[in-house]
Amino acid sequence: MFDIYKTARNNSWRFLLGKTGQKTLTVVGLNPSTATDTQPDMAIRKIKRIVGDNGYDGFVVVNLYPVRSTIIEDLPVERDDEAHHQNL
Repeated sequence: MFDIYKTARNNSWRFLLGKTGQKTLTVVGLNPSTATDTQPDMAIRKIKRIVGDNGYDGFVVVNLYPVRSTIIEDLPVERDDEAHHQNL
């Protein structure tokens, strides 16, 4: 489904997710949730709708922090330096 997909740490960190195209929308999020290269989550479904409604044919999602969490309060208080550096 998505041909752009870069993860680490047994898929618990996600760096990139998207679909290549000639006109690509870049989306910057806080942190990834549950979407994978084969299964979108609610945020990715919304992005796909925005892409389709606005003349884009591709998108890429990057996040400020790569640690997956569906609940923002569950993110670690202290930055994981390894995750941060790999995300850069």
